[in-house]
Amino acid sequence: MLISWNLFLIALAFLYFLTPGIFPAWNFFRFPHVASESFGLAIMGVMILIPGFVVSLHVPQVYGYYLISKWLKELILLTPLLLIVSILCSVHLGIVYPRIDSIIWNTGYVTLFVSLVLLILPIVLGFGEEMR
Repeated sequence: MLISWNLFLIALAFLYFLTPGIFPAWNFFRFPHVASESFGLAIMGVMILIPGFVVSLHVPQVYGYYLISKWLKELILLTPLLLIVSILCSVHLGIVYPRIDSIIWNTGYVTLFVSLVLLILPIVLGFGEEMR
């Protein structure tokens, strides 16, 4: 779960900040020194991991309140793969900018959304059990 939440934050940042059409004033390419650096994407990922570390401190506490079934744990194992696909789509969109590839954009967005649903699903199901 910790890796998945950190990857989610990185995928979210990459999807929105590597595509300048979303936030024209706030994007990766506004920092040409970092964008042209060989390890510019890695630098951006590390900058995202710093607030991700704060999230990681609270994730075990939230999931600790609920029982998570074995099938749900197996389903949640898909999230890192989905998030890596989203990150790769974002990197591709950043490379081909200013050209826009809507299939890649939609793939990145859908994999990001599905992974978020999978990450929140144990909390929603646990809350539903408690309400019953």
